Amino acid sequence: MKIPVTHPMRVAFFTEAFDPFTNGVVVLIKAYRDALIAAGHDVVIFTPNNEDRPKKEYGVVRMPSFHFAKEMYPMAIPSTFPLRRFAELQFDIIHSHHPFSCGLLAERLSFKHDIPLVYTFHTLLTTQSHYLPAPKQLAEDTILRVIRRHCKRSHCVTVSTQVMHDWLRKRKVDSPIQLVRPNVPSTLAPVGARERIRIQHKIGTNEVLVFCASRLTHEKNVDLLLRAVSQLRVHTPYKVLIAGSGFDDRELRDLADSLGISNRIIWAGEVPHAEMPDYYAAADLFAFPSSNDTLGMVVLEAMAAKLPTVVIDRNGPAEVVRHNVDGIHTNFDPISFSNALALLINHPDLRQSMGAHAMVGCQKFCTPDTATGLQDAYQIAREMLQLDMLLGKRRGFSRTKKPTTGPKVW
Repeated sequence: MKIPVTHPMRVAFFTEAFDPFTNGVVVLIKAYRDALIAAGHDVVIFTPNNEDRPKKEYGVVRMPSFHFAKEMYPMAIPSTFPLRRFAELQFDIIHSHHPFSCGLLAERLSFKHDIPLVYTFHTLLTTQSHYLPAPKQLAEDTILRVIRRHCKRSHCVTVSTQVMHDWLRKRKVDSPIQLVRPNVPSTLAPVGARERIRIQHKIGTNEVLVFCASRLTHEKNVDLLLRAVSQLRVHTPYKVLIAGSGFDDRELRDLADSLGISNRIIWAGEVPHAEMPDYYAAADLFAFPSSNDTLGMVVLEAMAAKLPTVVIDRNGPAEVVRHNVDGIHTNFDPISFSNALALLINHPDLRQSMGAHAMVGCQKFCTPDTATGLQDAYQIAREMLQLDMLLGKRRGFSRTKKPTTGPKVW
């Protein structure tokens, strides 16, 4: 039986992804922080330094960093300077959001100070092996070993969907796994937002707007959406608006040109998250071609905005969207995706019905609330640490703990 956490906690987040990056992971990390603060807890975020951010940010500690590759997040450089007072801050929980540089640092601090370590499995990192300068299989195996190691050294792992719980178990992760749902996203748009966005992007009032928000990178499969649009045969006028940026931007625009659909596609570029509700309000349906997401925060946001959604029948989005209720699941091929888009474009009554169900589905999915889920995970982690200490174990480490002095943590 889990004992509820009743006293305020101080939680240290370690993450390679934070401002100025804008993506689902950053949105979810901020949602976790806000939920914990609203529940009376204190959160400090430890993240790599970024030249685009101010030197001082409330509740944020920037660590020295370097870029391993331009396509990847900056890596934290092990340094005693920003962490020399870590023990004095008396954290109750260390919460890691990545298994790499920040995760490794979180492991060491947990080990040194006997603080429970929780890891949130945000991303199917094995699908991003193409960013590493190594053969595909070797890169995937290496990433999987890193994930397993971090999970093994964590006292509890959190996931947002049951399918990711099962994914980890199939890959021999035996640490406790806790399901933590995000809160229902706020997608309330100001009056007139629909008309303003449509005027801004020259979208007719009679045109159905298909909206897609995604990084323009290989693993997000935006090319599949473009190929699906090229196969569309509908009697209703429509446009497709794609919000996002990434290293495949030029390649995707060239693909749209070669497919002869450039007149149908609107490239909005990167949209600040605060403005996303305006775009949901302007849209009539949402398209999400990624097959690699553990959750898909933009899918939940679209559902909260009462948009029916077309998703690939794989991983997190397929668990979030109920097939033929909130939206449509498709196979991973352009024809299947195109047929689903055509059905929703051609049938306004179906869009309205699925959109109404989507709002209800989003509320059901996001239950219980985030703070409750995190507090449960933190309590599990505390109990696991106590058990390990009682049994004389050091979770995931083969050596016994050695006494340390001074601020050195690496």
